[in-house]
Amino acid sequence: PPAPAPTTAVETVPKPVEAKPAEIKPVEPAKTVEPPKTRELRVAIFSGAYRKAQERAILKPFESKSGLPLVILSSEMPREKLLEALKAEKPAWDVADVPLPIAEAACQKGLLVAIDPQKLAAASDGKSAKDDFIEGALTRCGVASVAWSSVVVFERPGARKPEPKKLEDVFDVAKFPGNRALPPGPHYVLEVALLADGVAPAEVYKQLGTEEGLARAFKKLDQIKDHIVWWDKQQGAFELLRAKRATFALAFNGRAFQESALSPRTLGVIYDGQVLRLNAWVVPKASQRIKEAQELVAFATEPARLAAQASEFPYGPTRRSAISLVGLHPALKTDMKPHLPTAPEYLAGALRFDTEFWAANEARLKERFLAWRSGG
Repeated sequence: PPAPAPTTAVETVPKPVEAKPAEIKPVEPAKTVEPPKTRELRVAIFSGAYRKAQERAILKPFESKSGLPLVILSSEMPREKLLEALKAEKPAWDVADVPLPIAEAACQKGLLVAIDPQKLAAASDGKSAKDDFIEGALTRCGVASVAWSSVVVFERPGARKPEPKKLEDVFDVAKFPGNRALPPGPHYVLEVALLADGVAPAEVYKQLGTEEGLARAFKKLDQIKDHIVWWDKQQGAFELLRAKRATFALAFNGRAFQESALSPRTLGVIYDGQVLRLNAWVVPKASQRIKEAQELVAFATEPARLAAQASEFPYGPTRRSAISLVGLHPALKTDMKPHLPTAPEYLAGALRFDTEFWAANEARLKERFLAWRSGG
């Protein structure tokens, strides 16, 4: 709870008996006493297995190193609430891990502390942080530390049958029969359709912004329309795969790893045509612990810290030098490098999800997509 507002104590001086007015000294109010500041650093992060990996690899080691107690809160909330929280005069957080588009929007509104790349750790070979981060990870007010993505999960066909290797295989019903489990809205589905049709990642959103490009996406989806089953929650995609009611599923790489790691003989993952999203560390300008918050951001984005986190959960480090440091999963003893969206072999053909495009075109494309789904 916020500390109570300080009160101003006023010293009163009794009037001397028969004293002349000139002899009475004016009374000065006592100076306002600031309440003692807590030493806690309030950190807002996401939930689930990602949170656990973050706590073990980054937050607990930082707490031990700095001696600063951390209070862990949640940054998992809708966009507008996130922006409100960052805008507060007395923010509930001193530092937060948020989607990169939120960081960019809050920065434009003047709500965040600017990032100085020179204060971020260099790579072990001496390369500066600025040169070590992947393109787009360092912004004016945010340091994107991890990337996650949409991927294709498939049921392994068995040793005697060919195994799918690329996104185009999802659209080849003759070679790979069975249903395709897809999310119910246009996000990711339209992008994947154009990528599978040969559109370069840099051109996907330009195409989706035109009638010709949108028609091209729907024409590609028509190839599998009779073989689509829709999932409402991501878990439903894996239930369909396990029940053999789908051959392929469009899902997200964190859950895809967890499911495929539990069933490596039956499930595989295709990173070709992945749609990439980033999470970034930010510091609210109104924080009372800006210096300490910046120290945490610098610590959290050291290559060794990012590698330790990725060794537990497969959100890809955004620093190139961190990839080679990623090791075995502590429980599964699985090499985590092949499961990272930012591995060089996957990153080259990846598409960055464009939040601004969807904000401007959501209503139109959702209407068209739902009409196509219903047979229009």
